[in-house]
Amino acid sequence: MDSTKYVFGRNYRASVRLNYQHALIASLTDHRSFHPSIRRNITSSTSFRVADLASGTALWSSEVAREYPQFQVDGFDISSDQYPSPSWRPENLILHERDILQPFPEEYHGVYDIVNTLVAQTPSHIWRAKKATSPQQVPIPMILPNLIAKLTHTYIATDHPYPQTMAVANLMRKTPPDIESWLTDNPHEILQPFGFEQVACDKLSLPDIYRPLWNQCLLLGLEEYCSKVEEDAGMDAGASHAMRDTLNGLSREFGAGTSIDVHWFYQISRKIES
Repeated sequence: MDSTKYVFGRNYRASVRLNYQHALIASLTDHRSFHPSIRRNITSSTSFRVADLASGTALWSSEVAREYPQFQVDGFDISSDQYPSPSWRPENLILHERDILQPFPEEYHGVYDIVNTLVAQTPSHIWRAKKATSPQQVPIPMILPNLIAKLTHTYIATDHPYPQTMAVANLMRKTPPDIESWLTDNPHEILQPFGFEQVACDKLSLPDIYRPLWNQCLLLGLEEYCSKVEEDAGMDAGASHAMRDTLNGLSREFGAGTSIDVHWFYQISRKIES
């Protein structure tokens, strides 16, 4: 399978997973669309232009457009299949179909005040993070000097506060050993070579009350991945059953109180004026 191929589907189940994940992230950030360091720059007369990269179902960008009707919000995703119907979109929201890993045309350079991207660090997405470390691939020119870019991401931790049981241990054994190699303890180091200065970096904890929600996000993603691989690759029955057994085992163990721990970062960086 091509390492850069999107491993999930784009049907209603895939959209449910993305929206469910959005609900979890919203809970971790107090249901605020922007970090406090960004909100303090917003007044009733502020008219920012916002870009949302890898928009998915465009739920975040839709909420921003509704909350800030004076903003112009643009969402970008390689596929428009999960976008809401045009009749349901705020008037100040424009959704584009574009591969964000490819260079953006000059018309997009230097026009955005805020750029939001969510990097979900999982085995199936590690290629995206690594590819995004190339200056030719990062859409850095989209950001205006002296204003703020926002990056929120997660990565799988190696030390788990919860006991590993058989299905969890089996899953983690299959995780690439270099999965965290692209990320240091200071996520800003990813953006620093491109002329950014750090504004804030919050490490968010996952309260236990949200662990069921996180577990269910993982199960939805794995279920979706299993279905996609079975459909696209014509997986043999034995391998398919093994994947399903792992998924069912995770479901039982998660229900009994097991959880795979993660670290969540809320990174805010600002383009330095040249």
